[in-house]
Amino acid sequence: MQKKSKTKQKKDLARGKKKAAKELKKSKSNKIKSIRRKNRNTKERQLKNETFRMEDEIRKIQNRGLTIRKSGV
Repeated sequence: MQKKSKTKQKKDLARGKKKAAKELKKSKSNKIKSIRRKNRNTKERQLKNETFRMEDEIRKIQNRGLTIRKSGV
């Protein structure tokens, strides 16, 4: 088997470096996207949870007036 020529080796090396840099950039951007998505989902979940708690409190307060309590007779 013959050795690759020096120019071909240099071209392959340059192509490999370029491809590695592109992959690194792509993985970094994907990581940033996933972190943003997780943060957004966390905030949405917290807001929904807070809204549910507030609505539950409102329901409790409204129901308090509707309940019939026994008088101390």
